[in-house]
Amino acid sequence: DAFPFDIEAIYTVNLTRPAARVVTLPTLCALYVRTHREQRMRRTTVHTTFALLAGIAAAACDSLTGPETEVINAYRANGIALTASVRILTEGRLEVTLTATNETDFRAQLGILGGNCMFRPRVYANRDGRLLWSAFDLFDACQEPIRLFDLEGGASESESRTLDADVSGGDRFVTLTIEHLELVELAAGTVAFR
Repeated sequence: DAFPFDIEAIYTVNLTRPAARVVTLPTLCALYVRTHREQRMRRTTVHTTFALLAGIAAAACDSLTGPETEVINAYRANGIALTASVRILTEGRLEVTLTATNETDFRAQLGILGGNCMFRPRVYANRDGRLLWSAFDLFDACQEPIRLFDLEGGASESESRTLDADVSGGDRFVTLTIEHLELVELAAGTVAFR
């Protein structure tokens, strides 16, 4: 096998140390074995780390329902509060609305993920109940334009989308997941499915 390092460079480095002016073949062999072992250990650690990260990413990102997040009533950043609401239009058809409100007296901006993944509602049996339906499985990949809310002091702006949710009858709790610096799941409210 060829040495995985430059022998001349090693010889030059060793000449700078008085005790190591002569580089012998056993010295080079020992250095090769130690270097090879260290490289193998580093590769094993890197591969193990990447495998672990890939497993975590697969569990979080490839899930049809999306990653689990804490449900909150409002999300605040840069002086702007984001809230969600929901209503039933027809059987199984939801209208989900995201409202941005500037809670300051001056102009403020907040950008979130826009495009086809801007609105990702979920429907639960109740607020603390099991997940019944999720819009995370509606898109293979997110287009990533930024939806910028640029609001004067005290102003509000809303945006709504309609989606078909395949959910059985009864009162159901709906949330809206958006993405700012991380995924944020907003409580939208309870609606009655017929």
